[in-house]
Amino acid sequence: MTNHTVQLFRVGDEQETELIIETSVPSGTTVMQIIDEHNITLRRFCNQGSCGTCECTVLAGVENLQDKRNGRMPMNPKQVRSCVMEIRGDVEILITQKPSLLESAKAATQKI
Repeated sequence: MTNHTVQLFRVGDEQETELIIETSVPSGTTVMQIIDEHNITLRRFCNQGSCGTCECTVLAGVENLQDKRNGRMPMNPKQVRSCVMEIRGDVEILITQKPSLLESAKAATQKI
C-alpha cells in the first residue's frame, strides 16, 4: 500500500500559517483520522459529512482527496469536510474552526 505525505497547518497567534504536523499515511485514511491520531482539536458533529462542522481548507493537493461517500473529488476544491475526505496523494490542509451552530445562534441572539 502506498503512503502519502500529509501536512496539517493552523493559523498561529501572529495570524501566520504554521505547520503543526507532517505525517505519512496509507491511501484511504481520512483527514479526521489523522486529526484524531495526533490529538488535534477540531469540532465535529455528524461524522458523515452532512453538517460541515469539521470543514478544513485545502492549501495544496485537492486532486489527491476523495469523498469516501461517493468516490469523487470534493465539490468545493478549497473547503473539505475532514470526516469524509480520504487521502489519495500528498496534501496540505489548514485546520480551521468555524463556530458551532449553537455558538452562532447564541451570538445572533446577543446582537438582538
